[in-house]
Amino acid sequence: MNFLSCKSYCSNELSDPSLTNDCERTVTYLSSLSDNIYQSRAHSCIYLYYWLYKDVLKKNESKYDTSKLYQKFLSVYAEYGNDSKLCNDYKEYINKNIFEKIEKLINLYEDFQKFENSSQKTKDQDCKYAKTCSDSYNLYAKDFCNDIWNPFCVKLENFKERYDAIMKSVTTCGEEVPRTLPSMVGNCIATISVLVVMVLLVSTVLFILYNFKLLPSRMQNRVQSTKIIQDYMGQEEYELHQTSEVSKTNAKARPYNLAYQSVECT
Repeated sequence: MNFLSCKSYCSNELSDPSLTNDCERTVTYLSSLSDNIYQSRAHSCIYLYYWLYKDVLKKNESKYDTSKLYQKFLSVYAEYGNDSKLCNDYKEYINKNIFEKIEKLINLYEDFQKFENSSQKTKDQDCKYAKTCSDSYNLYAKDFCNDIWNPFCVKLENFKERYDAIMKSVTTCGEEVPRTLPSMVGNCIATISVLVVMVLLVSTVLFILYNFKLLPSRMQNRVQSTKIIQDYMGQEEYELHQTSEVSKTNAKARPYNLAYQSVECT
């Protein structure tokens, strides 16, 4: 596969010139994925879908939805005699509702990290982040926790544990910022044993989200209790913490890194 033919195929397949570079980047990504037997196919394919949804379609006014755009890019990849069914087994995860819930969880964790990292946990300063988190938690609970087997509800319950642990030692935010959050286990009428079974089931069946590394440094290596946020957030979280040029160079070497992926089809 050479760069000029890849660019030509992408231009011919797409009526939107603004998507050509993303098409080339996707073809390169799929080629790397196909060649790398050690890379998780499920993780990489699901991350690709989320990248198309979040980073490509949201920055372009496009007639495509995520599924159609992926199929367009895949048709270019198939022009080179490659596997036209690559990633097809994971298309069930192309779901706008799922993507939107993921983004809500991402924002929830990021807001709380701002509070955790703040040296000014007072009513007039960064307690606003904790208040935002408590309000968001209660709002999301109504959407995420209608179903006892919903993995997003499990992630909210995990967030409650983290929030409660941090807020236990915070006495400077005032009464309007709750020290604890209501348990979603009770809302779902779930016993502890059912919750354990749920977490085990989710960890083997649904690899949608990455258990955030948005943690204090001493907790970065904590064993994951679920894999709810693994595939969508693993790479994005990696990029979030890479600020130096050296880090970016290292990121380019990772075959599943789309943000830094070379657009040269090889």
